Amino acid sequence: TMDQIHLLAGHVRQDLMLKGKEEVTSQEIGDLVMKYLKDLDRIAYIRFASVYKKFEDPEDFKQFLLEVKKQ
Repeated sequence: TMDQIHLLAGHVRQDLMLKGKEEVTSQEIGDLVMKYLKDLDRIAYIRFASVYKKFEDPEDFKQFLLEVKKQ
């Protein structure tokens, strides 16, 4: 829902502000999005990860899915 998206964005923003840095990398943002998305929606988490982590081949994706399954 939009409320969930706003809540996730708020968590990411808060975590970034707590770092106290004037600039953050896109990797820091992506890592935080993955952190919160994992708890919110596992399918969305997997979809985001498939693009964010730039899997090179199906084996990379398979390994990621196995790791998600363990959690």
